[in-house]
Amino acid sequence: MEEAHIAPVIEKAVQELTRLREGAGLASALEGSQASSARSPWEIEVFLQELLSLDPQGEAPQVDRARLAGTALVHETNQVAIVMKPAGSLDLAKTHGFIQQTMQTVLHELSILHEIARLEDGEYALLCVFPHDRSESAIRAKVSSALSLMQTRLLQFVNAAVSAGVSDLGSGCMRWSRLVRQAAQLAEMSYYEGTGKLFFPESALAPAAGGKAQLWEELKAIRLSLPQALKQPDEGEWLRVFGQLEKRLPGARPEPPSGLRALFGDAVWDIGAVLYAKGIRIEDIQPSALSPLQAMKQLDTCADTLHYLRALLQRAHTLLHGGEGGAVRFSPPVAAAKKFLDLHFREEVNQTLISDMVGVSESYLSKQFVKEVGCNFIHYLTNLRVEEAKQLLALGHRIADVSEEIGYFNPEHFSRIFKKVTGFSPKVYRDQAR
Repeated sequence: MEEAHIAPVIEKAVQELTRLREGAGLASALEGSQASSARSPWEIEVFLQELLSLDPQGEAPQVDRARLAGTALVHETNQVAIVMKPAGSLDLAKTHGFIQQTMQTVLHELSILHEIARLEDGEYALLCVFPHDRSESAIRAKVSSALSLMQTRLLQFVNAAVSAGVSDLGSGCMRWSRLVRQAAQLAEMSYYEGTGKLFFPESALAPAAGGKAQLWEELKAIRLSLPQALKQPDEGEWLRVFGQLEKRLPGARPEPPSGLRALFGDAVWDIGAVLYAKGIRIEDIQPSALSPLQAMKQLDTCADTLHYLRALLQRAHTLLHGGEGGAVRFSPPVAAAKKFLDLHFREEVNQTLISDMVGVSESYLSKQFVKEVGCNFIHYLTNLRVEEAKQLLALGHRIADVSEEIGYFNPEHFSRIFKKVTGFSPKVYRDQAR
């Protein structure tokens, strides 16, 4: 769109906002004390965070009923908590407003009373109440319709595959923290089942046959067999052990993903120990700028992590036993995409642009990139930018300048990404490096 078309639209919007503000100011003057009782979105957000931090098992603290009355949660019956979990490394500085507005719009369209609170790692808690519904099946139908509509719109407009966990019904403001925890645990099932799905309480699986302890002992034994198999010149040895791991993993699905992530992390340490004994750093077989452990933490699903671990084992075995000179090879589209990112990661780039450039569909490039490189497109781009940021920060550059230099025009968003990847804020990293 050209400036000649956009400018008049923006000017008209500014005039309308000015008119609305003047009208709001007049209304406030007329309403007097009633207007002063209105609560700002920030005040509501603070109250929601306090509400979600309550311990339902502890002593029941006094909840400020006046503050509760300023929200939709004043209705303390037929409560449902929903946790929305976007996949991938979204640019929250650009997408947060749209994501929250989309959720608000859909809930208003379906006349669902609600409040929305932001959680850690870019997740959202939707606190919904259905005071006029008497049927659990009717409430379930409304929730399903709302979430399906949200998922469709977010996938279409910001390419965000969003998973959601839905709690049981509850009553009483003290129940919100428990309901949100239940919904968050259900949303985590996307690690096993794949992103972009809905998980209700009945989605929770029963513990594996034979007991939890036996399962983890078996998985640990398989993991400990991998380093020995990796030392064997015959590639079939590590492939056989890896096949045992793939076969046994479905039994871990009832457990929180944290246990499985830790198992995968230990496997990476084991691979690193085998390589170190031969004078090889594990970073030498990682085709992205991030360390293998950091790259694995950013993967959204168990399937993606398995792909990554298999590719890591393949490269380690090749380097240890001299296959093809130990070189890491990529298919032409992935090689071209990777080379372009390596050269242009500081610029405004996206997967659609690069897939057109290398002549394949976006979905094909996405799958092949994860399969061959070991991480998805966004993670690879983020890793390149963070590594460049480390070097600039070590030289003492200003955080705002570093952010702009590597392609992030919002320093706050850059700081969140940097801390998520490295574990340190840019300021702390710069001070320590200096």
